[in-house]
Amino acid sequence: MKKINWNELTPVCYSIAKHEDKDIGVAADILAANIRAGNGVHAGSYALGPKYTPDYRALKALWDDCTDEERQGLSHDFNDWLQAMRDHYKELCEIWTDEHKSLNLRCRLMVELVTPDDTIK
Repeated sequence: MKKINWNELTPVCYSIAKHEDKDIGVAADILAANIRAGNGVHAGSYALGPKYTPDYRALKALWDDCTDEERQGLSHDFNDWLQAMRDHYKELCEIWTDEHKSLNLRCRLMVELVTPDDTIK
């Protein structure tokens, strides 16, 4: 089964939301559209620097190579991720705006917060 680690995309999703002045759900949809297009065409897609910029081309290739069943799995994972961001919305916003922490630390904390405990390595 092919996988996109949506949890790792949480910081760029928040970056898109900030730069596009959209709520987090709309930003997640924008991010998914960027992946399907193979290019981060929306503001905020590259704003966090190379370490946190998705490889849109590689993700598009993965998406394009999926069977219908695998795409359903990716969509299910996307919905789970979106729900995790909604469940932790307040905490994610606090981390996102805490400029006393480095960008690296904020991004790592955001990813950890939405990643289910059984998938953390």
